[in-house]
Amino acid sequence: MPSKLRFIIAAAALALVLAAGAASAGVDSYDATDYELVDEFLRLLKAKDIAGLDRFLSPQFYVQRADGTFVLKEDYLKNPVVVDDYVISDVFGTGAENFRVVRYNLSSVEWIDGVELTRDPVVRISIFHWNGERWQLFTHINFVNVNTLR
Repeated sequence: MPSKLRFIIAAAALALVLAAGAASAGVDSYDATDYELVDEFLRLLKAKDIAGLDRFLSPQFYVQRADGTFVLKEDYLKNPVVVDDYVISDVFGTGAENFRVVRYNLSSVEWIDGVELTRDPVVRISIFHWNGERWQLFTHINFVNVNTLR
């Protein structure tokens, strides 16, 4: 392969990598996308990154579970959900000032207290707060997949 062609291919590949990085704002940017915010939560759970999770969860964080129970941040960090795999879809978000409310479907391989949850897509709502430096997860709400109740 001629060196000029190799150079063009390498330059194009580098441009794609840089463009992908620029498109991803991340949770430390006010411009983070709704998908990026949700993905950060699930990525931290999957990686079992408790320190990262502690930083990402707001001090006021709580999770409302589909069974009616809720857990505050301190207890959640002691016993987080185990996530082995996940797919996020149908993301829709809205917000005002420093809050974002994001609704999405989550198909996942996950366990709460040793009990495997359905792998079928289930609606979730996550509320994020911009604390002046980064986005943090303020509240997370799980819903029951009614198809599993029949």
